[in-house]
Amino acid sequence: MTLFGWLYRRVGLFILGAALILSLFLTYIFRDSNVADGYIYASFFVFLFSSLLGYFVNYKQLLIAADQRNYIVLSYLNGCNMVKFVIQALCLIKTDFGYLLWLFWEVVFALINSWLLRRRVKRDYGWLEVDMAQGRDMMRRFPDVMKRAKQVFAHNISSFVASQTDNILIYFFASLQWITIFGNYVLITSKLAQFVYMLLNNSNATVGNLIAEGDSQKTYRVFWQFMALRYLMGVTFIFGLARLTEPFITIWVGKEYLLDNATFAMMLIYTFITLTRATVDTYLSGFGLYQDVWASLTEAGLNLVISLIAGFAWGLKGVVFGTMVSMILMVFLWKPYFLFKAGFKRSVWDYWKNMSLYIGGGILMFVLLWYLFDRVFTTPADNYLVWVLYALAQCAAMLIAYGLFLYVTTRGMRELFRVWWKLLMGFFGRKIA
Repeated sequence: MTLFGWLYRRVGLFILGAALILSLFLTYIFRDSNVADGYIYASFFVFLFSSLLGYFVNYKQLLIAADQRNYIVLSYLNGCNMVKFVIQALCLIKTDFGYLLWLFWEVVFALINSWLLRRRVKRDYGWLEVDMAQGRDMMRRFPDVMKRAKQVFAHNISSFVASQTDNILIYFFASLQWITIFGNYVLITSKLAQFVYMLLNNSNATVGNLIAEGDSQKTYRVFWQFMALRYLMGVTFIFGLARLTEPFITIWVGKEYLLDNATFAMMLIYTFITLTRATVDTYLSGFGLYQDVWASLTEAGLNLVISLIAGFAWGLKGVVFGTMVSMILMVFLWKPYFLFKAGFKRSVWDYWKNMSLYIGGGILMFVLLWYLFDRVFTTPADNYLVWVLYALAQCAAMLIAYGLFLYVTTRGMRELFRVWWKLLMGFFGRKIA
């Protein structure tokens, strides 16, 4: 933890320096925004402060995640966020200077979350001692850590650049109305991705421990169990998004805020890749396979070039197209190939033979249930209660239908089901005893 603390502090100082340089150009960047300079600088430094807490204070939460208890971190974070959002909303609605209060509470709850995490680490890991003065010496003793850190940093920077490039290009190619419409959809899909992350992210430490045991057969079997779980969740939620997003937007803000079908379909494709990519990413991290820095740089470059060219031709739709294509090529195709070649040391065809069942079954269930529900739910969801009932019925149907298909056709789902059954029987056995 001393070494991680030293590295995180160095990264934090780099971000602080870059942010201070960027702050010199804020008024130029937002010269046409009609927002007072004071608000621009206050917002920038508040969010900078919240981000830097993660590098100078909250880095110890890595220990909780490594202990397979990341749910503790998420419970603190989400609990603080829920209370914060309510207070901030009331400030915006009830006061004349609501935005300044909004920023004030952003700082307060960032500090509260950091304090809660720090207290939890001190309570559960009281034996832990961090001596930053030894960081440089430990770096010399473990040079491979710096090599890996640089590779991870390059991956993260490339991903950040790719995501932020989309925002800039959308602002450039789309009107304010389309930016608002697209933002509503992004809000829904991003919250869904965050929800799936909360549910399944505790597997990261488990994979690392499993690979360290050296049982390659067990590691490979568990990989397909995780893939079964990810695809079950991913297909279910994408079906729900496809069926329910437009009715929800219509109820929420009106039909005039609906995206065209082509743009929405491309959003669903790259959201699906986002929801299902984590198993491959986790195993790549577990094997320590970060050397494909070129892949992340290529993804960012492809995203920028294709989005620019297509954006000039098709506007917002072209930017979304660029994101989708870059993710298909580098995340959906390259990363599994890299994992099987360098990690599992198996033929990538072993991956695609199994994936043909996962993807083919998902498409089959998608088409059949879409046809079925078009004939069952003939009344549109025109209020929130009806929408919730439709959502529960349709998502549950896909969860059951696709789950049964995977159980019959794939070994990964059958083994995952046996794991769940043992856990369930063990739980009820303890309750009865």
